[in-house]
Order: sequence, then C-alpha cells, then structure tokens
Amino acid sequence: MALGCLAIAGIAAYHLALIGPFAVILMLNPWVHYYGAWPVVGVLLFIWWTLQPNHVTPGIPVARTEAPALFEAADELADRLGAPRIDEVRLVDDFNAAAVEAPVHWHPWRKRRVLVLGVPLLALVDKETVRSVIAHELGHFSRRHGRLGQWIYRARAGWLEYAEVTTKSVSLFERSAAFFAGWFAPRFSRLSFSYSRRCEFEADAYGAAIVGELTMASALLTVEAFGDRWQRMEREQLPRLIAQQDTPPASWMAEVQQQVLTRPPQSEEWEQLQARLSSEHDTHPSLGERVRALGVSGEQLLQAARLPDRSAGIEWMSNWVSVVARHDAEWQRTHAGSWRREYIRQRHQRRHLDTLRAAQDLGLERTRLELDYGEPTTVMDLARSWLDHDALRSQAAFLLGSAQLAAGDKSGIATLEACIARDPVWAAPARACIGRHAAMLDGEASRRRNRALFERAVDRRARALSQLHMTLARGELSPARLDGLTRTVLQETLSGMPTVAAAWCAADEITNDNRRYTAVTLILRLHTERLNDAGLTEDDMRAEAFRVLDGVLPDVTLKFVWSAYTTEPLTPELDSCLAEWGRSEDPCCLVMPKPNDAVAAGVRPLALG
Repeated sequence: MALGCLAIAGIAAYHLALIGPFAVILMLNPWVHYYGAWPVVGVLLFIWWTLQPNHVTPGIPVARTEAPALFEAADELADRLGAPRIDEVRLVDDFNAAAVEAPVHWHPWRKRRVLVLGVPLLALVDKETVRSVIAHELGHFSRRHGRLGQWIYRARAGWLEYAEVTTKSVSLFERSAAFFAGWFAPRFSRLSFSYSRRCEFEADAYGAAIVGELTMASALLTVEAFGDRWQRMEREQLPRLIAQQDTPPASWMAEVQQQVLTRPPQSEEWEQLQARLSSEHDTHPSLGERVRALGVSGEQLLQAARLPDRSAGIEWMSNWVSVVARHDAEWQRTHAGSWRREYIRQRHQRRHLDTLRAAQDLGLERTRLELDYGEPTTVMDLARSWLDHDALRSQAAFLLGSAQLAAGDKSGIATLEACIARDPVWAAPARACIGRHAAMLDGEASRRRNRALFERAVDRRARALSQLHMTLARGELSPARLDGLTRTVLQETLSGMPTVAAAWCAADEITNDNRRYTAVTLILRLHTERLNDAGLTEDDMRAEAFRVLDGVLPDVTLKFVWSAYTTEPLTPELDSCLAEWGRSEDPCCLVMPKPNDAVAAGVRPLALG
C-alpha cells in the first residue's frame, strides 16, 4: 500500500511539475480575473494532453492473419491466467521477449498491451519454449498479482521509461518535469525493487501452473543458454567471419542457427548459469533462484533439455520465410558500415602481426596486436620482458594485466591496480578492463568501487579533452605523426565513406590534474547533402569515426573527433592551418579535398586549383 501511495504521489507531482510553469503564466494574466478560472483549467488540460510523452513501441507489428496460431496461443494463455488479452504483437531483431503496456498516442488515459518477440528467439527455440516465455510475460498482467501489485510493477517500469523519454529532448517548459522524473524514478525504482523481483517469481509460478513446472524451468534454461551462445558467437565467431569476407553474410540467421543449435543445453552450461548472480539493477532473479523456486532439480532440467525439431517461427507464422529475409536484410544493412570498418582494420593489423611474428619482433606493438588476435600466454611472455623498462613499464603492465584477465587469471586485477598506482593516466582503460571481468572481483562492494573510480577517471579525461575545443578554434594544432599501419587503416576507411569530404589528424599533449595525456584529434569535413541523403546525422558520423580511431590507437590515448559541414565556415586560424597542411601534402591529411567540393574557404583554392 505504501509503495502504491508513493507511486500515485510521484505521478501527481510529475504532472504538477509538467504544467506548473504554464499555470503560473496563465494565472498572472489579467484576463483571468475577468473570465474566471475555468478557461485556465481548460487550457491547462489541453497543454497537459499535448505534453504527454510519445511512446514508440519497438518492432514491426504482426497481423493476426500472419500468425493466427501465435495469437491463439497468446489468447488461450491470457484467458487461463486471468489476464487481459494482448492487443498487438511486434517483432524485434534481438534475442528477447517482453510484454508491455504502451500508452495510446493522444489518448494518455488508454493503454494497449503489446507482446514483443525477438526474431532470433522464434528462430532458435520451439513453440513450447516460447509459449512458456509468453506465459511468464502475461503473468505480469494477471489479476493474481492483485490490482495494486500489478499496478506497482507497471508503475516502476513506467517511471524508468518516463525518466528516459523526458530527458532525451525537452523544451524549456518541460525541464522541471524532466528534472523531477530523473530524480524520482531511480529512487522509486530502488524502493520497489524487492517487490518487483517478487513479482518475477510470481509470474514464473503463474506460467508454470499452465505449462508445468518442468516445462517452465526448461524454457528458462534454454533461453539463457542459447542467448549466451548467441552473444558468445557475436563476441568470438563474428570477428573471425569479418576477417574472411568484406561484407556481412546475406543469410545471417542461418549462420546463427548453425552456431547455436549444435546441441541441447549441457551440464557445464547449467553449472555456469546457475552460479551467475543477477545484476543489482535487474529485477529478474538469477536462473538458479528461479529454477529452485519452481521445485525442479538440475538433473530433471538437463534430462528435459532438447534441440527444437521445428522452430516456433515456422510453427506459428505463415510468412516466416519473409520475416527471416527482412531480419537478414536489416541486419546486413545496419552492420554494413561497421563490418567494412572492422574488415579493413583486421586485414591490415593481422597482416602486420604476421610480419612482426616472422621477424621475431618482441616489441610492445606486437604485444598489443597479440592481445587482439593471439593467445594470452604470448602476450604475457612479451609484456613481462618490458616491465623493467621505465618509459614503457606502464603500457607493459596494462597489456600483462589485460592478458591475465583474458586467460581467467584473477591476478590480472592486481597487475592493473599496480599499473594505475604507477601512472594514473592509465586509470580509465585499466578500470574498463577490470569492469569487463567484474565477476572476478570480490563482492559487489568491489564492483561498485571499480565503477565509481572508472567514472571518475573518465570525467578527468573529459575535462582534458575539453581543452582541445579552444586549441582547435585557435588553430594551434600539430600534425599527428601516425605510424604506417595506423595511417593506412584510417586513410582506407575514411576515404571509402562517401559522406567524408576531407579528413586530417592532429596531435597534442594535454596536462590536467597533474596527468599528462597524449591526444589525437580527427578533423572531418562532411558533405551536407550526402549526409542528408543517407539519413545520417553529424553525430552518427562522429560516432563511427571515433570507433575507427579507437580501433587503431592505444587505449591510453585521448581520442577526439571534431567535424563540420562543408557548408559552414571555419575560424580563420583553423582554416589557415588545414590549408597549409593540404598545400604541403602533410601525411596527416588522410582524405584530401577534391575538386568541386565545397570545403572551407581557405582550402577551396587548393581544391579547385
């Protein structure tokens, strides 16, 4: 009851903050005293109505005629669970399932219930597994939770969504409501966390009452195990695939099925998954807790595990072939740019590593490449030989600690901590590496400490990077002296981007908080029309260019991407600096301006002759 009252009070305060500024402005108008308060109330209601967040439900809607069996199964489960029926089914491109209550646009008092299913989920498991997953999701809508309990569970999810939506793009008048949502949502989330986690156990139990305890537990294991395999494939197999071909595979889902559906969930996977603790931010309990709550033993679970004879998608959807084809085409489209970038990087780096190996090179350049493409033991042997070298000791310690953690050696944490203590400039990359292996840390307190120190290190680097803005505006730049491998990768990648009109690379040394950083800035001029035609934004291009830069420079280097459209002017100082680099054909010019390109005024004479 207390949580319910708090949620209601929070919603009331949010809406008051949303329309409060307008109410003050309206009440200060002199005509209010003449016409009375009712017109003000009407105007405020209209403003409140127009300011409701526009919820965009992810995925592509599925018509009942396209998947009648799926809708029949969902309706049957809803009826047996005492839950309202689903209004809409949507397909997304990740390995996931969810049931959400989405507001109807321009009708904020109405809700529609949407079942969201991932195409990979429907492709990798059978219909009994998906039926169990749907039963769990619909269990959250069940009246068995009690109206108040169901509402609190949904209120928590709603508040977290409010906080995300209202802070993405808000007007001046909406900022008070956005601030309140950002302040209230995490606090209400923490207070209602234990209740929401209990709701997850209840949803499992409600679903198990329909499909059976063993079937529900088997579905939980199958989804966790196959989801892990899918993620491991993207993490381990995908880089190997990228190295072999320069474009994404046309039949991506077939590749996934070939890698994931090799065997039923195994005992070692069960042991690993049941020992995995759930995140402190995730209301879902761990797999082990959920299976134990259903009263199913590990032996029973593994005996019931099997590969699907036919996938749920084939069984339930009449247009499944076209669904998979759309999924494959969309996956290929969204990964085309990053695939090309990674293909170029890997091709050159692997080739260079082979050259270094053939020459029996023992330097840190080879050590860094071995960390990406070789064996951890090789990295450790090479890195240890440089620990006594004063100038390179910190870099060697970072590579050694990273390799130790990659090999499952917990001592890598101590190595990275010593690296940070010796040279705090390495704090951000070292703490990021520790964070990627957070399971090796001793307890949640250690994980929280590492996260806090990582955020502090990132903040220091951000403050250091802020100094580059003034340096750029004044044109006080030095051309970056890149090694041959780095320049080749950057040049080939950027020159193949149609939206990039010109690119330069600058370098600088920045001191902040008694830490001296090496900074590399990638300066881009972007074709305005081509960017618009491609449906991309300047932020999209900066993010992609940063990933290119991040893939070739050492982790400790500060990386910054600055961009401007070809239609906007540069400061005279920066314009003069870039023009001089172009005239002298400095190697820092990665993409030279071409004739008839509308680049900055200072470089246009060079470009047009």
